[in-house]
Amino acid sequence: IGYDFLKDYDILFDYEKQVITLIQPDEFEHYANTHFSEKEIERIPFELKHHIPIIQAEVGGKDYSFGLDCGAEGNLMDDDLFVAMESHLLDITEDDLIGANNNPKKVKKGKVKSTQIGNLSFEKMSTAFNDISHLNEGYQLNLDGLVGYELLSKQTTVISYARQELLFIQ
Repeated sequence: IGYDFLKDYDILFDYEKQVITLIQPDEFEHYANTHFSEKEIERIPFELKHHIPIIQAEVGGKDYSFGLDCGAEGNLMDDDLFVAMESHLLDITEDDLIGANNNPKKVKKGKVKSTQIGNLSFEKMSTAFNDISHLNEGYQLNLDGLVGYELLSKQTTVISYARQELLFIQ
C-alpha cells in the first residue's frame, strides 16, 4: 500500500498490538479523545516533498533531515555522514544491506546513542550507513537519511498527510 492510497488518511501504527488503523483526518481529534485521553501526544511537523514526509532531528547537537519510510526495516543515513556520526554510535559493526536490486552490500551499522525529535529523545536506534544520493537526486531532496520501524515502533505513532504532522503517542 503506497502514498496514493494512504494520503487521504491519518495512519496509526501500533506495533505492540500489530495494528494499522486508517482514520479520516477530520475524525482524528474525536478518535484521539476517545482512545488516547490519558496519553500525551507529541506533534512533530513535517514537510512533504513528493510523497516523502521529512522531519528534523538532532544528534550530538547537529540537525539532520530524515525522510519517513514506514516500510523501512531500519534507519539509514548517508555513508558520507559516518565519520561525523561515529562518536555518537555504539556497537559499530558491518552488515549486509539488501536494497531494491536484491544484491547484498557490506555497510557500516551502529546504534545512535540519542536522537532528539521535538521534545522526545530516542535512544540506541539501529542505523545503517549507505549511499542515498539516488534518493536525493531522483526526488530533488536534501535528506541525511531515512527513519522507519526503528522510530515508529517505539510508541504508537500517527502520520497525518492532511495536517503534515507526525504524532508520537506516549
